[in-house]
Amino acid sequence: MSKEEEEKIISSLLFIIKMNKEQLEKATQDFTLSVFRAGCDSINFSILSMLPTNIDKIMTQFKITKMPVNRRVNELVRVGLAIRKKGSGEVLPTELTHTFLKVLKTISEGIKEQIPSILLNSFNHR
Repeated sequence: MSKEEEEKIISSLLFIIKMNKEQLEKATQDFTLSVFRAGCDSINFSILSMLPTNIDKIMTQFKITKMPVNRRVNELVRVGLAIRKKGSGEVLPTELTHTFLKVLKTISEGIKEQIPSILLNSFNHR
């Protein structure tokens, strides 16, 4: 890790330490929503499901060029859902990736169980 990266981390930690409880709750909520926005995009979700992988495989899978793939991967890295290995093109999952995918699977299973009653309710409200 470079000295500049260390300084950014220390600065961020000091900022968090100075937050009061409400500010920390709001920042956590905002960041959580950012994670869901990034991870729930259909292509980004598919990329997360492929991890570990590399940029070339993502380009081939989705038939998109390097620039859009890099934008998507960088977005996932920014919210902590992926790690990029510089120089190799590798994209790796994080602990948050695994947690996120488990949460979405749980939500999906819950929805699957409730589909009949959801459909029934929607027909009854017509």
